[in-house]
Amino acid sequence: MMKRSLGVSSLNQQSTSSKVQRLNPPSAEVRKAGPYLLGPRQGSSPVRSIVQCLARKDGTDKFYTIKDEALEDKESSPILSGQSVPRKRRRLCLVLDCLVHHDFSDENQELVNLQHYVIKEKKLSEKEAIIVFLDIVRVVESLHRKNLVHRDLKLGNMVLNKKTKRITITNFCLGKLLVSETDPLKDQRGSPAYISPDVLSGRFYNKLLNERLILLS
Repeated sequence: MMKRSLGVSSLNQQSTSSKVQRLNPPSAEVRKAGPYLLGPRQGSSPVRSIVQCLARKDGTDKFYTIKDEALEDKESSPILSGQSVPRKRRRLCLVLDCLVHHDFSDENQELVNLQHYVIKEKKLSEKEAIIVFLDIVRVVESLHRKNLVHRDLKLGNMVLNKKTKRITITNFCLGKLLVSETDPLKDQRGSPAYISPDVLSGRFYNKLLNERLILLS
């Protein structure tokens, strides 16, 4: 089955097909962020100013996820002949590996959001649950060795490879890099339903305590 084409490039030999014409009509301007052709949006971001979308690097068949944040320009707008000149909008783009299965490639067909997977399966076997849980612990331990605290660990921020049962943790919008493993934190971050009692009570916490909080949640 032919996959849809994202953007217009020399790789798209089927650019005259009706699908490509509907996606990028000749008269339409292809949205770009540097060398990346921007495609459809991917879900929603917890930060309102950030738009997340699928992208393909121009001249390649490699797909990525781009988080695009509009930055406010605090400089005053100049006035010419009594008319204000619109401010130039600045953007900050973060290019990430694409971990979502989409219509343009079969590369990520084994990847699925862990929350969606659990909802669809309704019940995991004890063996599968243990394998997935142990891999989550492996990834979190690796982060903590680098003094990285995620602060929003939940099924919705994890991607499961259905074939290998390997876990990838995503969405580090609320994460923090600590100066040391005892560097204290007090602010309440994360999804309310997943915040531990220790954090809700306003107590200081750090990487060592956060490891215990993960087990509680």
